[in-house]
Amino acid sequence: MKDQKMIKTIKGVAAPLPLANVDTDVIMPKRFL
Repeated sequence: MKDQKMIKTIKGVAAPLPLANVDTDVIMPKRFL
């Protein structure tokens, strides 16, 4: 991990999820993290 660079700015679109108790594995499964 010594070759990783710090992230200074993130640009993108944020989208709210109008749901309670969102299962984050549905959005992005843990095998892709």
